[in-house]
Amino acid sequence: MAVEIEAKVAVEGFDSLIKTLKKVGGVNKGKIFIKDYYFDSAGILTENDSCLRLRTESEYPSKRLIQYVLCYKGAKLGGEYKSRREIETSVGSAENTAAILDRLGWKESLVIEKIRDQWYFEDTLICLDTLGLIGQYVEIEGRSEESVTRVKKILGLGSSECEKRSYAELITLELKSRSSDIHRLDSE
Repeated sequence: MAVEIEAKVAVEGFDSLIKTLKKVGGVNKGKIFIKDYYFDSAGILTENDSCLRLRTESEYPSKRLIQYVLCYKGAKLGGEYKSRREIETSVGSAENTAAILDRLGWKESLVIEKIRDQWYFEDTLICLDTLGLIGQYVEIEGRSEESVTRVKKILGLGSSECEKRSYAELITLELKSRSSDIHRLDSE
């Protein structure tokens, strides 16, 4: 079981980051379209700060399928950055995997779509993510906190505050906020 270590930073755009990545020798692997389906059973995973995710990855903008990946992420571990144990495996069919999960009592609880521009630099993966509801984020994933910190500084994000909440948490909060705004408008 691998441990994912990532720094996530909200940004206003990617232009300066892409310029820096090119300057330091970052390797662009291209953009992909990601659709994540989160599953839970009576709130068990949410209560334990864990998640079960079925991901569809497609080329962007053509949306030609690349792969399906099933992933379990454990509770967040301590440390400067968001770290958690994860287990991933490729699956042959998202539809059949979702049907199996459903039959086992795991219900789809959230769907998230994002466009990800993937870059590699040294021993890190840098993801430039665009999510419709919550904006743009940079994720720096590495094997150690030291490598993540080093790349964060190289990208000019050294003093930027890191977001330890997952995209699922951020989007859930945004949806609740919008829902309460709608309820307030209804009651006025």
